[in-house]
Amino acid sequence: MTSFPAKGRFLANRAVQYFEQAIEKDSNYAIAYAGIADTLLAVDRNMGAAAAPTTFPRAKAAAEKAAELDPMLSEAQSALASVRAREYAWQDAERGFRRAIELNSNNALARLGLGASVLVEQGRFEEGLEEAGRAEALDPLSPYVNTEFGRALLMAGHFEEAVDQLRRAIALDPSRTTPYTLMGRALYLQGKTAEALTVFEDSSERGVPPGGPVWQACAEVRAGRRDRALGVLQKQLGAGMQARDLAHTYACLGDADHALEYLEISFEERDGGLAQILQAPELAWMRSNPRFAALRQKLNLAP
Repeated sequence: MTSFPAKGRFLANRAVQYFEQAIEKDSNYAIAYAGIADTLLAVDRNMGAAAAPTTFPRAKAAAEKAAELDPMLSEAQSALASVRAREYAWQDAERGFRRAIELNSNNALARLGLGASVLVEQGRFEEGLEEAGRAEALDPLSPYVNTEFGRALLMAGHFEEAVDQLRRAIALDPSRTTPYTLMGRALYLQGKTAEALTVFEDSSERGVPPGGPVWQACAEVRAGRRDRALGVLQKQLGAGMQARDLAHTYACLGDADHALEYLEISFEERDGGLAQILQAPELAWMRSNPRFAALRQKLNLAP
């Protein structure tokens, strides 16, 4: 929930209301159904287990309705592909995004979905960055597209480029917390822990929930301040942070057993962001763990 504050949830709810009003006037308005699907998928992805249980089923139903009404609509195919990615049906998702791009080669969100949500999450970094870069070229003024391209660069290990990209995202919209968190990660992954901690402090001033920036403990550990990292963990436990967030922190503390415990809870809760977490550079050291490999296999990811 840390990356989807109250303002974002309010705007998402308003967007769904407007799309529903459009459908009331024209029940065959396919792009409105696609809009509902995309909006609810964003809520599901960002809020994880804290999202209402009906969020993803509603998104899936809306995407399927959009594709049924207008199978030649790029946005409908893209929304349905996003649903397939959420279900870890990677081949179906890739086919769907590529079909959306065939229908409209300028659909930036379809290219971003293909690159960042399918290819990068499977570890196909070169292909994924190419598509995400095309999305950014098509929509260079979108804070969201710039942020997700930055995330893709980080996941692929291009940390310096990720920082530059995320600075652009912040310049476009300084109010969003996600690019600050991602930039902090890209900095400490380069060994620039002092800069990373400064970025996390900045994000704390922008409405981050009581548990603090999710990845802050990782920076503290890398800065040689394990006691502070443990303090961050206690703060997160006291704030009732989500399982995926606690898994991050335990992983950065080198506690594989607790990290895996919370990753497995996240899987049981059907957390929409789990595949991204399992691909995170900070968790690469856990790849040889049989429980970690088994969890990746459940998501149809290579060990």
